Amino acid sequence: IFVSFTLVVTRMSGMVVIGPVFGHPAIPLQIRVFLVLAMSFVITPALLGSSQQRTFRLLDRNHDQVLTADEIPGSLKAQFESLLRAAGKRDVDGLTPDEFRLSPPLPETLVEYAGLALVEFGLGIALGLGVMTIVSGLQMAGSLIDAQIGVSLGSVFNPEFEGDASLWGELLHQVGLVVFLIVGCHHLIVSAL
Repeated sequence: IFVSFTLVVTRMSGMVVIGPVFGHPAIPLQIRVFLVLAMSFVITPALLGSSQQRTFRLLDRNHDQVLTADEIPGSLKAQFESLLRAAGKRDVDGLTPDEFRLSPPLPETLVEYAGLALVEFGLGIALGLGVMTIVSGLQMAGSLIDAQIGVSLGSVFNPEFEGDASLWGELLHQVGLVVFLIVGCHHLIVSAL
């Protein structure tokens, strides 16, 4: 469970580094770290529980809610037999969804773990960057509006990008973030994680 938790923390960290709401520079670093850890504590058990049920449904070919030895692929035979012994059942019996608890595969070396962590961090950045692209597009559209109507010289400071932004660009950026939160897209980001 610890390895799964650290990989979830790594993915969340990647999203918080660049995400539009969670990674805003105005939010102190301690709050962002606390947010990453708190969300990871919530996501990890849910992730492990949902993957167990999904794996059971995929393996249960006849959909009778009992997983038997003939439905298990060869790579899971040893784990299946140990689960049968732990449940006090014979080899001809099957496992119910409550008895089916496979442990997640662990990386065998530190290099393999570092590779997994790098991939998870990259996925987190990709999720944050996807949303940030939309919000940045709104800001760019506002800059183009300012240039067209001739007020591009009056710029304001945008703390998220740590630079100047046009008036319309800042307005569209803030409206985009508000709509993002009202529609519930921050929940979609967390569920995507």
